[in-house]
Amino acid sequence: FVAAVGQLSQIVECHLIAGDRDFLLRIVAPDLQGVRRFQAEHLARIPGGRSIKTDIPMQRVKLALEVPLSADVR
Repeated sequence: FVAAVGQLSQIVECHLIAGDRDFLLRIVAPDLQGVRRFQAEHLARIPGGRSIKTDIPMQRVKLALEVPLSADVR
């Protein structure tokens, strides 16, 4: 799976995660039809993949580009 994901330029992030799913992927597609096509033509064909769950962001609420260096969070 990891090797296959590494070959797909539409995937811009891949994270191994704990929880119900094994991986979190961030993909780039021109529209929702492009997302569906990418899933059907690429993700669903990766050996070992059993299920795909898709979440579509509706609105960006916050994007922090700087990481706070202090661990003091109040």
